[in-house]
Amino acid sequence: MRCATASVLIGLVLLLAVLGSPFPQIGMGIVGLICLVEWLLIFVKQAQPGSRISESRLLWGAFGAAYIAAACWGGYLIYAQAGLWVSLWLLVSVWAADSTAFLVGSSVGGPKMAPLISPKKTWSGALGGVLAPVLVTLVFQGLDLVPRTGLFLASGVGLALISIAGDLLESVAKRKLGVKDSSGLLPGHGGMLDRVDSLLAVWLAGAVVIWLWV
Repeated sequence: MRCATASVLIGLVLLLAVLGSPFPQIGMGIVGLICLVEWLLIFVKQAQPGSRISESRLLWGAFGAAYIAAACWGGYLIYAQAGLWVSLWLLVSVWAADSTAFLVGSSVGGPKMAPLISPKKTWSGALGGVLAPVLVTLVFQGLDLVPRTGLFLASGVGLALISIAGDLLESVAKRKLGVKDSSGLLPGHGGMLDRVDSLLAVWLAGAVVIWLWV
């Protein structure tokens, strides 16, 4: 419960920094910069002085930096094109998915979803994480903050799946570079990148949707 509560509080702080700013691009830029610095530190953390950096490590380092930059750009594009309420819907849905997945997974348990990548994730938690954004979407639709269409409601499920994929992707990348947490910026919760890994994936996917159809 404490971990889920902390995630929500951290999310609210990020929300104020990103969407509460007169210049949201600055807030997103700060989030992106912190994540990029953390990724750079991960990249160099295990490197031995004078040793040759492997090609695999270089590829993962370059991929991570490009991914973070593109995702933060995507977050601002969503805000600029779709507006405040859609951006807020994405943020709340991702945090609801993360928190619900943790609470359900830790309470119900059951088979592990990806034990070699992220040992704590369970299929029961994933199911809870998928349902949460649908409920969030229904609330936002009920308040007329987002379109009242079945397609938009169904996108809540897709959002949750992308959120899970983003979390697993970061876990794979960190394992490839030999670290557990992106940093100790948030004591007991890792770094900024550990808190926004799901959101980055959703921002990037949302930007692709906007680029293709808007």
